[in-house]
Parts: sequence; C-alpha cells; structure tokens
Amino acid sequence: MPSVWLIAMVAGFPILSETMYTPALPNIANNLNVPSAWIEYTLSIYFVGTALGTILWGRLSDQYGRRPILFGGFLTYIVGCLLCFLSTSITSLFVGRIVQSLGASVGVVLGQTMAHDLYRGRQRGQAFSTIGSILSLAPAIGPLIGGFVDQYISWQAIFLVLMMCGVMVAFIAFFHLPETLDKERRGKAMVRQLVFSMAKDPKIIICGITVGISNGLVFSYNAEGPFYLINMLGLTPMTYGAGLAGFALAGSLGNRYSKYLHNFYESSTILRMGQVIIFSGSLIFAVLVSLLYFYDGSRMSYVILTFFCMLIVAFGRGLTIANCLSLALEGYSKVSGTAASFFVCFYYTIISSVTTGMGLLHNGTLFPMPFYFCALGLFLMIVRFFVPSLSSHIKS
Repeated sequence: MPSVWLIAMVAGFPILSETMYTPALPNIANNLNVPSAWIEYTLSIYFVGTALGTILWGRLSDQYGRRPILFGGFLTYIVGCLLCFLSTSITSLFVGRIVQSLGASVGVVLGQTMAHDLYRGRQRGQAFSTIGSILSLAPAIGPLIGGFVDQYISWQAIFLVLMMCGVMVAFIAFFHLPETLDKERRGKAMVRQLVFSMAKDPKIIICGITVGISNGLVFSYNAEGPFYLINMLGLTPMTYGAGLAGFALAGSLGNRYSKYLHNFYESSTILRMGQVIIFSGSLIFAVLVSLLYFYDGSRMSYVILTFFCMLIVAFGRGLTIANCLSLALEGYSKVSGTAASFFVCFYYTIISSVTTGMGLLHNGTLFPMPFYFCALGLFLMIVRFFVPSLSSHIKS
C-alpha cells in the first residue's frame, strides 16, 4: 500500500500552484498594466479549468487505471506552467492558467480517488485527516517561496519553480506510486444514471456546498488579500507570504484536531463544529473592521486583526474539509473515479463562483472582503442545519 504522503503529494501540487502564485498578483497587475480585478479573475479561471479537468481525468481513470491518467495530467500541467512563464499579456496568461489548471486537476481528483480505493470506514476518515494535515504544508511553503521569488527575481520565475515541482512529483510517483484500481473494477460508468443519483444525494449536495464555500472563502482571501494587505496596508510580498504560511499551519492544526476527534465523534459532528468556527472568525472580522474604521485604527491594527481572524477561519476549514471529503463519496466505490470527478467539478464550480464574486466586489477599500466573508460564513451556518439529516442518511 502506498504511503499517505505519496497520495498527499499528488493531491498537493495543485494547491502549491495556487498559493505560490498569489503573492505576485499586485506585481503582475502592474507589469501587464491591467486592473487588479482582471488579475483576480486568473484565479477564477484556474478553478473553472480545474472543474472541467476533473470530469475528464476521473472518467478516464475508471476506464484505464489511475497511473496512466495521472501522468497525462502531469504532462499537461508542465506545459501550462511553461505557457504562463512565457506570457506577455493578460490573454496569454489566461490561456496558460487554463492549461495549467486542466493538468493540476488530475491531482485533485485522483488524490481523493486513490484514497477511496485504499481506505474504508473510520480508517478513511483518519486517512483524509492525515492527508489534509500534510496538504497544509503546501500553502505554508508556497507563499513563502512565491513571495521570495517575486520580490527578488520576477513573477514569471514562479512558474519555472512550479514546473520543476511538477516534474519532481511525477518522477517520484512514477517509481513509488502503484496502480490502485484493479483491472476487474475498470470500465465505463453509466454517466447519466450516476449524475442523477448524485444530484439527489444529500451527502453530495451538503458536502459539496460546504467544501466549495469553505475553500472559496480561503481562495477569495488569496485573490483579494495581496491588494488588501500589500497595496492598501503596505506589507511586502514576503511578509504577506509568511501570513499565508501561518494560516496553513492553523489549517494543519485543524486537521490534526479532527483526526483526534474521530476517536469520540462522527464525521458529521466534527463537520458542524468546523462550520461554527468559520462563521465565528468571519463575523469577528466584519465587526472589528467596522469598529477600527469608526475609531480610526492604525494600519498595523488592521493587519493584526486580519491575520487573527483568518487563523480562526483556517482552523475551522481544517475541521470541515477532510470530513466532507471522507463522507461525500461513501457508496460510490465501484465508480469512484467518475463520481469523484463530478463531485470535485461541483465544488470547484462553487469555488470559482465565490472567487469571481470577490473580484466583482473589489473596489479598492478595506470593506468588501470582511463583509463578503461574513456572508459566506452565514451561508455555511444555514447549511449546517442540514448536517443532522446527512448523518441519518449515511446510517440508513
């Protein structure tokens, strides 16, 4: 059985692609001479490409096995990184990001699918918590590297680093990651029947919305945060990257605490805890930003408040994501690749919509981000009331 670390490495390089890139957003906007909102849309486009790519890779992996499809995705990702590196306009950057995201999506869907191939029951929940904890290293390392490369070399060089990371992960996986789908389990899934079944499944709907909103909130911070903290509050890309690393560590703590809580609670209970924590952090953020504005708070007070509240949100996200991913695809083991691809497409469509909303709300002030996050947190609290029915559905 392959190490959990290997599966996490496959699932982690798409996250590295996103977090390493974000500290450079203000410099890219200045270099390409385009509005800030346009650069934020490069994140939304990335998520659209990821959503579409998961459909392709998931279905193919159920037919031909996980390994050959995995390396096809890696090759696409490397080509996308090269196109981004060579970009000289916003249009060419959009094209490169789409190709990059199509390739990166193979890690998103097959990382989850391989874990579902290998683990069952409570062991699966613990495995996803472990994988989530390991994945938190990517957003901890990515912003630091991206901020350093952007500040001391160039934003284009970030894509060279990402390309080398893709080559390295593909090399390690080629020699150490075996096939996890037996030949007798391969075949074409009945797609129409599967889609209708998933569309009526409360596990898929509730978990997909929760993952989409939770990740969308964090990725919206990745989109708006550089302009909020670097342009408006005067942080350097390196300092901003260090803050993202702190959020990643908070998420890792959330995953580790989730693994511990599995000794006492069901996944659905831990999921509800995470939703409450996310809403609490986003509500505190909106309220205190308003108070600082009326009492003429200093720039540093805004920075400290932002980091504190996002640490709370990141910890709550660590509790929610792993448990959603563990619960969602129970009962789909025979078509896990295709089912995972539709599930990932569903929640990445939500992520893309949420990050696009952040770009549309961008107005050069400090208010859109905290109040948008508070609204997203409130929506999660509404979803939270449906989680008890999710628990009973799983038992039945």
